[in-house]
Parts: sequence; structure tokens; C-alpha cells
Amino acid sequence: MKNLVGSPGNKEIWWNGCITDLRPLIGKSNVELEDALGFSRGAFGSGYWLYRLAEPLSLDDFDWLDRTKFSDGWQWRNLWTGRGWIYEAVPRKDLLRALFGKKLNYNEEAVDRALLKFKVGELEKINIGCAIGKIVKIFPKNRNGISYPDSEYWNIPQWKILGHVTRRFVLVGEKV
Repeated sequence: MKNLVGSPGNKEIWWNGCITDLRPLIGKSNVELEDALGFSRGAFGSGYWLYRLAEPLSLDDFDWLDRTKFSDGWQWRNLWTGRGWIYEAVPRKDLLRALFGKKLNYNEEAVDRALLKFKVGELEKINIGCAIGKIVKIFPKNRNGISYPDSEYWNIPQWKILGHVTRRFVLVGEKV
């Protein structure tokens, strides 16, 4: 994994990539975790390592990906083109921008301010969650053949630490 410094299973790693909130995952079985996080069936069959984010992020360190319902922040949708239907993937953050645009009469400056305010709110969620040990990354012990379908869960947030930074994560535990 090119976005990982260290090896899963080590006490500390440095990572960029998808992260989530631990709280809606507590008490779930391995299969339920696969479903909740959008991992293919069997991804946690050999177990997993659970890491918590150990240092705060800044505003330019992450992207909002919405929920695990939308794998890696993408939503598949049907779109009428006037000549027929196409099935396309659209980043959720682009759909959020379009929503703010519609609400704010397509005033780009107002949309940019609204998006900044939204992202500041997301940063607060991440950093407060980080301070109490609830922002996590879960690594399957066996990564062979894993895919990332959309989750059926609507309440699991996801963010992505961007490739220009890595952040320190500390091993919380593992499950076999």
C-alpha cells in the first residue's frame, strides 16, 4: 500500500486514505463491519487491525466523502441526457456543491463560503473524534481480492486523508 508507512500490525503507522468514526461500528461482527464499511464479503475473515488517529488534521489535509453508503465518496446515478439514459459516477462533494449552488442561486462566492463552513464543521468532527480516540482506520489482515462495494448503511461517515500528508495512527487492537 503506497499510502502506508509501516506495516499493519505495527503499534504505530503513518497513513493517508479513508478514515471513519468508530462509534457506529461498536459491537458489530466481522461480517457486519464489512457491510458497514463497504468491504467485500470475507475481507475480515482472517481478522483485522483497528487503528485510531493519533494527531489532528488541518483543513487542507482531508476530503469529505459523505457516508460509506457511497464507496470512496462516489455516487452512481442515472442521468437523462435528452437522448437517453446514462449511468454515471459522481463525487458526493460535487453533488454537495450543486446543492449549495441551487440553494444560493448559483452565487459562486456564497457557495464557496458555504462549502468552507461545511468543511470546517467536518474538521471539528474529525479533530474532536481524534481527541477522544474515535476516528479510526480498520485494516483487513488478508488484503487479497478485496473490493469496496457501496455499504447499505447510511450512518457511517467517511473522510479521506489526502495523499500530500500522512498522519500517525496507533494500534488499538486486533480481531481474529
